[in-house]
Order: sequence, then C-alpha cells, then structure tokens
Amino acid sequence: MSIIGTLIGKGIGAASGVSWYKYAAIAIAIGSLCWWSYGKGVAKSNAVIASYQQKLLTEENQLSNLVLPIQTKIITKYVTRTITIHDNSNTNASVIQNNVTDKSILSQGFIASHNAAVQGQLINPVDAANITPSGVTDVQALEVVANNYAICLATKEQLIALQQLDIQIQAAIDKVNKGVK
Repeated sequence: MSIIGTLIGKGIGAASGVSWYKYAAIAIAIGSLCWWSYGKGVAKSNAVIASYQQKLLTEENQLSNLVLPIQTKIITKYVTRTITIHDNSNTNASVIQNNVTDKSILSQGFIASHNAAVQGQLINPVDAANITPSGVTDVQALEVVANNYAICLATKEQLIALQQLDIQIQAAIDKVNKGVK
C-alpha cells in the first residue's frame, strides 16, 4: 500500500504513531487560544471606542459652555441695536412728516429711477426722463428713503452680529481643540 493509502486507511495519527485524541487536544487548545485572543481584542476595542465617545462628550460640553454665553451676548447686543434703529426710524418718520415742508411733486422719472435702483436694476433712460408728475411728494419720498436706510442699518447689524458669532465660535472651537490632544 502506498503512503497516501496508509494515511487514509489508518489516519494521520496512526501513520505517525500519535493517537487522534492528541490532535484533538491540540486543536482545542489552539481554538481556545484564538477565542480568548478574540475576546481580549473585542474588550480592548470597546474600551477604546468608549474612551473616544467620552472624549467627544467632554469636548461637546466644553464647547457648549463656551458658545452659549457668546450667543447670548451677541444676540442681546444685536436685538438692542436693532430696537434702537427701529425706534430711531419711527422718530425720524415723525420728524419728517411734521417738520419737513413739501416743496414739490416728484416726477414719474424720479419714481421709476428710485424703484429701479432699489431693485438693483439698471435705470432705463427713457423712464428716467419722464417729467409727468407722480403724485408723490418729496416728503413722502424722504420717508421711504429714511425707512430704507433703517432697514439697511438693521441688516448691517445682523451681519455684524453673525460675523462676530462666527469668529467667537471658531475661537471657542480652537480653544477646546487646543486643550484636547
């Protein structure tokens, strides 16, 4: 019989003189070692993940503690400033209505030019040359212009507040990131 036939017929253990249960014991020992190593790896991975999750929560809490006062301060400043602008606008409208004297009626060309400029469009020269009276007095036009300025100033304050918020939040993020490495 050939060597292969002997191995198949008697088994590897019988051919080498080692019984099968010794192979089984070695296989069980290797399997147990693998299972134990796998368990250790999973435990270590879970510990590392938990550590990073805790680090993330800590950073988020630090950032929240820094950002909330920044937001409150900037929003309070913005609201106060826009209330002032609104109040001034109302006062200015009253002063214009009561103290500025009407001198003339504006032309259709003035109104068309103003409206085009407000909408960010090019002024049509033909429309601008229209001298037909519009029915709008110079005081009424001044009220509209004053109101538009108030809207622009309020928008400006909003943009300033948003820029300050962005800068201060970025500084808070940098502060938190600097402390965590």
